[in-house]
Amino acid sequence: MPVVITTITGLLALVFLAAGLQKVLLLRTVTSNMRRLGASHGLTRLIGTLEILGAIGMTVGIWYPVAGVAATVGIVLLLAGAIGYHARAGDYGRRTRRSDAFAPPVLLILTGVLGALLLSGA
Repeated sequence: MPVVITTITGLLALVFLAAGLQKVLLLRTVTSNMRRLGASHGLTRLIGTLEILGAIGMTVGIWYPVAGVAATVGIVLLLAGAIGYHARAGDYGRRTRRSDAFAPPVLLILTGVLGALLLSGA
């Protein structure tokens, strides 16, 4: 696997691992925003667990591309759900909330590109 793809994979895996741990541990900064979006503590922990599993799958995908593709598909679906929650809450139309809603679309694009690169066998 080329160095660029490996580097992007590692960085994205770290991002999702950090985000997942914050949700699983129910850190106040994360839980207040998740509650505002309508997510319970149980759903917050589930999302965090899926992010951690996605990070692990992406990392394993460095050596086994099929696992990486599966992980990126799962993460893309998770991010699509996050975008839906933020849209429903009206975060994209509020200047004060745009920063909260900015990460999911950016990460979705990056993760989608990574998945496409892994599928192409680059």
